[in-house]
Amino acid sequence: MEALSAKQTLKNDTSMETLAAALLLGVAGDILFWDSGLAGPGLCVWILLLGGASYYFNFYVSKAWRKVLLVWAAVAIAASLLLVLRASMQLTPLVLLVIAMCAVIVLMQAGSTKLIEAKLRDYMHATWRLPMRVAPGLFPLLSRLQWRGFSNSPRVLGLVKGALLAMPILLVFVALFSTADANYARYVTSFIDSLGFAAPQHLLLVLLVAWFAAGLLRCTQREPLTSTPGPARLFLGGEETLMIMGSLTLLFVSFVVLQASYLFGGQAVIESSTGMTVADYARRGFFELIVIASLTLVVLLCLSSVQCSQRIFRPLAAVLVACVFVILVSALQRLSLYIESFGLSLSRVFAVAFMLWLAGNLLSFAFTCLRGRDRGFASGLVVSGIVTIFLVALINPAAIVVRVNLERSTQTNSQIDWIYLLNLGPDGVPTMLGQLEHLPEHVQCHLANGLLMRYSDQLVSQPGDWRTWNYSREKAFTVVSEAHAQLFSLSGRGQVIANLQPVWPQRLALFSLCS
Repeated sequence: MEALSAKQTLKNDTSMETLAAALLLGVAGDILFWDSGLAGPGLCVWILLLGGASYYFNFYVSKAWRKVLLVWAAVAIAASLLLVLRASMQLTPLVLLVIAMCAVIVLMQAGSTKLIEAKLRDYMHATWRLPMRVAPGLFPLLSRLQWRGFSNSPRVLGLVKGALLAMPILLVFVALFSTADANYARYVTSFIDSLGFAAPQHLLLVLLVAWFAAGLLRCTQREPLTSTPGPARLFLGGEETLMIMGSLTLLFVSFVVLQASYLFGGQAVIESSTGMTVADYARRGFFELIVIASLTLVVLLCLSSVQCSQRIFRPLAAVLVACVFVILVSALQRLSLYIESFGLSLSRVFAVAFMLWLAGNLLSFAFTCLRGRDRGFASGLVVSGIVTIFLVALINPAAIVVRVNLERSTQTNSQIDWIYLLNLGPDGVPTMLGQLEHLPEHVQCHLANGLLMRYSDQLVSQPGDWRTWNYSREKAFTVVSEAHAQLFSLSGRGQVIANLQPVWPQRLALFSLCS
């Protein structure tokens, strides 16, 4: 009986500590995310605190499990740092996806599933369980506490009495400090004013973040091994397998044969074969072909996970994989023609990165699943996706788009969409400045005015909150400041710009200077 009571006490103590940690993470989330959002060092700091809390609560678990927590916490922290390095809005959902996948992998491994042996259904199951595990939030922790014993605890009663006794003393000293120092009085007044209006919003944010943190902390707890059998695998006979794979193979082969007639031809072949101009051909079909290749991999994975006639499935699947590679080559050809006709866009850079990731996993599928050796394929699929997102962020896609479009315009004397280049954000500013002098005068004028309006310290007040600090934005302000005189001379009327206040209608009027 005493042993049972001791175990129950330990369980309650752990629940109370976890609850306290979740509430502290909620307070930290309010401090780090209020008025600043997720894109900044605040998200990195919060994940670091969450990782530290999860490591603390698993301190007496096996050393191997603590290594797992450290590895995936480090990956999540590194992913959050990408939002500090780059200022691209398109990167934010990809970074959040990486962080979510880290939580999925931790939850999956908490069920004693080894990463190298995990299958796609294990990842899908963990992805489904993650929101189910996070959604209850604080409720499981609150239900495990013994509230009657908690209220009778001498320690808790002592803390409550001490707080009640300290409150009037603190109020007296706060009043005295406010009287003695005007600066301190201003801080106290602003704090009291914020409590009057913003307190409910702050409390709501604290509870939401604490709710989310409690669910994530529960995801890091090891789960006991279970011997429950998995769901029965779907069975497909030889006829069904032949009909599905045979029809898909015929469809893909016919499409590839049609593509092959002008895939390796020039402009005249494309125009005579398709009835479209090269520009229309390039614009049409690039993203559709990538979606087709993606769906093909999904279909092959689904069919390889069911019981079917491998004697029929494997050779036809190999033909499908070969057809998909031809389709990817066709997509790359369309991209090349699109760049020649219209220039490069940020969405197409991300699409190419996705296409390369897809091609690598198709090869992996051919050398693993089609040979009956699917060990490691699912984890390779997920980990390679995470690595791809890191590489895309590190190569700075916005700078690539700026460089390709400006070089294309310089070589072909084609028109430049300078508004699109400016809207790419701070990531492309250093590259833009490096090629500015090689551009036509009216383009130099537009870009110089745009850069001054967005990144000049004399026109724009740079945010000073460390929670929103960004390397690319800091770099953009620095290089624009260094090129300040050059940009003023290129902008057409530097003195007019210097006298304008940072008001958007007045800023927009600057574009008329370049006409």
